[in-house]
Amino acid sequence: MSEGVEPIQEWMVDYLSKLLQISRDEIDVSSPFDRFGLDSAALVGMTGDLSDAFGIDVDPTLAYDYPTIEKFAQQIARQLPARPGDAVKVAA
Repeated sequence: MSEGVEPIQEWMVDYLSKLLQISRDEIDVSSPFDRFGLDSAALVGMTGDLSDAFGIDVDPTLAYDYPTIEKFAQQIARQLPARPGDAVKVAA
C-alpha cells in the first residue's frame, strides 16, 4: 500500500488554508474545488506544489476529474510508490 490518503488530504487542507487565508476548519474535503473559488491557475499551482511535496508527477487536469480534496487525494494516493514494509508477506 502507499503512503495513504490522510497525509495528502492534510497537505491539501493546509495548502488551501494558507492560500485562501481561512481556517482549516472551514475546508470540507468533500466540497468541490470551485466552492473555494479556485481557478485553473490556482489548481495548476497546487498540483505543482503537491508534486514537489510527494515526489510524483501530478497531472493538473486530475483536479477536474476528481474535483474534491477527498477524491483527488484518493487518486494521488494510488500513484504513490509503496514504502518498504508495506508489502504483504506471503508464506512460502
